[in-house]
Amino acid sequence: MEEPWGIISREELPALPMASTVDYSPEFSSLDYLKKYLHSSMIREKHIKERGYVLLTNETVQELAAFLGKRKTLDAGSGTGFLAKHLEIRGCDVTACDMRDPGFHNERHMVTYWKLDKQGQAEQLLPGDYEVVILAWPPYNELFAYRIAKAMRQGQVLVYQGEGKHGCTGENRFHDYIETRAWKKDKTTSEKLNENHKTFAGIHDYWSVYIKLISEAK
Repeated sequence: MEEPWGIISREELPALPMASTVDYSPEFSSLDYLKKYLHSSMIREKHIKERGYVLLTNETVQELAAFLGKRKTLDAGSGTGFLAKHLEIRGCDVTACDMRDPGFHNERHMVTYWKLDKQGQAEQLLPGDYEVVILAWPPYNELFAYRIAKAMRQGQVLVYQGEGKHGCTGENRFHDYIETRAWKKDKTTSEKLNENHKTFAGIHDYWSVYIKLISEAK
């Protein structure tokens, strides 16, 4: 399938500075380390403005699209809509919802806005008739991710993309909640999504898939 908007293929990644994960090192006096890290940071900033926070590879988005199939999916806090758009291209039924309109992103020099179906609080659309909910890089300094997870019903699937507890995505209350007995992790699908996942220097995001087992009492 032709990629009109430059999703990165796995084969291309090793040649790109943003494809090499640089581990944190106490050797901050190393000029080579600093050059590599700073260069990757500048490329990441450009990537965020054009596509969003997720470094998406062809293999990963194809794996995710195959997992979603035709199931009705909500991309909650969809940002620029880059992920939702590429899933839509592959035939997935994805509703992109974000609080902020394209003007917000344009003011912050995000040069492209890929997909936005609904503007407003994504949690108000839940549980709805969605079978899957995507949370990609939810904010860490508010309870957005936690509210989304709480609003989901038994049987709905959560696809989370971001860092772990104490990281830069999803507040700690959310991370604690998805580790309770209300959820079961789909380890097989999580591993498949992570198999071809790449990160920027200093970023430790990953994919996790959970099935909600217990709905919240209303």
